[in-house]
Amino acid sequence: MKKYRPHPDAAYRVIDDHVFIITPDSRQHELNGEVELMVWRMCEEKSCTEEELLDAITRVFIIERLQANSDLNGFLSEMILAGVLSAT
Repeated sequence: MKKYRPHPDAAYRVIDDHVFIITPDSRQHELNGEVELMVWRMCEEKSCTEEELLDAITRVFIIERLQANSDLNGFLSEMILAGVLSAT
């Protein structure tokens, strides 16, 4: 099972409710949505599986598990392609 964490080559800073990230190719990203921030903080604290992230999202937010799973898959894929997160 894959575990997600911030990409080791990305630089980032957390300021209030925003995460500012610069990837090795100098692209800049900003995470500021509640779910995005929760996913980032969980992955930053310790590498997390998709199941752990999904459990937390559905516990904290009022959302159907199927919809949360679809949204989370899209977000994780996008963040991996951007070089923001890595999966091992």
